[in-house]
Amino acid sequence: MSRREAEAVETIEREGFVGKLYQDEDPSSPKDWDQLGTLVTWHREYCFDEDGKKVFGSPQDFLERAGAEGWIYLPVGMIDHSGISLYVGSGAHVMDYGGWDSGQIGFIYTTPKRIEEMGTPRDGVEACLAGEVETWDQFVTGDIYGYVIEGPSDGDSDSHRDSCWGFYGFEEAKREMVEMLDAAIRFEKKEEAKIERIMRI
Repeated sequence: MSRREAEAVETIEREGFVGKLYQDEDPSSPKDWDQLGTLVTWHREYCFDEDGKKVFGSPQDFLERAGAEGWIYLPVGMIDHSGISLYVGSGAHVMDYGGWDSGQIGFIYTTPKRIEEMGTPRDGVEACLAGEVETWDQFVTGDIYGYVIEGPSDGDSDSHRDSCWGFYGFEEAKREMVEMLDAAIRFEKKEEAKIERIMRI
């Protein structure tokens, strides 16, 4: 099923234009981005960073090197119940009090060299790493979207006006779609006014 054949999760209609929001079924992975942190895990079924798994044979190996080289890191947990979700923490997820389906699976870390390269303030490193775990969680839970803007069609032209994909977070994606929907309407009105002026000449 193609992106445009899937069912829209949100549809907004204005002045003959339609904005359709879809879940992005083929998003890029956060590990392909230029991030501050690196995620390393040791789960028996899920691997979020294979390079990290090869470098560190065990959590103890990681902790020894992190301590020796002054890395900053946070524990990363996962709940696996009707889908998976990642969070910062070493204990059970808040929705799994007994810890039957959740617990720590790894770390997200950064190095002094990487902090300097990224220009991240030292007092903001942990917050940045936590934000990157949230991004990973959006990736694994499918909280990524794209939109398609369609306009009136006269039968001779396609109704497609605009589209964009890869927005992390429903509200951010919806806000962007609404802005582009309004922009398409303004552009269409401007073009119509231009044609009317030309026709009067």
